[in-house]
Amino acid sequence: MGESYVITQAVYAAVVVLMMNPIRFTAEGVAKKTGEIILAVISLFLMNGFIYMTVGETHKNWLLLLIYIVLYAGIRSKYRYSTRVIMGSVFYSAAFLNIVISEPWGDLISALGFPAYGYMGITTIVNILLFVFMGWYLKRFPAEKFSFEPGYGVALMLVISSVAGASQIVYDWMADDRMQDIRLYNMLISSGFPVLELLVYYMLYVISKEYTENVELLAMQQKAELDREMYIVTKNIYQEMSAVRYEIKNHDAYMRALLEKKEYRKLEEFLNSSMSKSVELYQYVNCGNAVVNTIVNYEISRARSEGIRTESQIIILKDDAKK
Repeated sequence: MGESYVITQAVYAAVVVLMMNPIRFTAEGVAKKTGEIILAVISLFLMNGFIYMTVGETHKNWLLLLIYIVLYAGIRSKYRYSTRVIMGSVFYSAAFLNIVISEPWGDLISALGFPAYGYMGITTIVNILLFVFMGWYLKRFPAEKFSFEPGYGVALMLVISSVAGASQIVYDWMADDRMQDIRLYNMLISSGFPVLELLVYYMLYVISKEYTENVELLAMQQKAELDREMYIVTKNIYQEMSAVRYEIKNHDAYMRALLEKKEYRKLEEFLNSSMSKSVELYQYVNCGNAVVNTIVNYEISRARSEGIRTESQIIILKDDAKK
């Protein structure tokens, strides 16, 4: 196990910890996250030793990275399951692709005279940068904060990640000296998979974001419509109150005049007539339910503003009454 291998695996473990959970930038939060990273790195190397003893060194890279991210996402991540599936599959397949193609890239860089391998060779640096970039990218465009994630999109993302990872696992199993002539082709094709994954992931992010924005816009439009209707109701009530105030003022003056003249018969006839005309003004539904009262009285007021006489009756079903 070389130094570059230890470094890249440790960075992989750390990025998964930072990516799969929210980060609190406080002294306590940073200390807690640092301790979790240390435990994760130790766990990764313990699993590495166990896999080496049970499976052997051949093909253990892809298995180690897969087991680690599945266990961490399933046990420690606080995100919802769909988010864990998307982020985990994208990061794992891209990381594994990078490890697989790092060797031919290293050979190419070595041919140019640069130190590709070793403690901090170009290959190690590229691996670390890719891990960090992928973790930042998935964190920068988080699917977790949206209430909607298209099911077909999640499935598509998982399929692409599976194909990307499986293609390299099969290639790794089949690789031998006779395949040297196609390694460059495989390297170029493999380099395109992470780009494809990032584009599809960003597509999911944009779809989820636009859906959430559309829902918020629809809610704002509904609220604006409700405010407009409430304005109309309030205006109608104000006009009714103004009319009632004017009528009451006239009634008081007329009744005072009848009393002063002691024309009690006319006063009685006037009172009977005015009460029959104003009975609609005293119609108000109060059934004990504020929501029902608001809706029914709103409809009555709106009908009255159009000159329509109404009679209201609230019917409560027997089953609802028991509740």
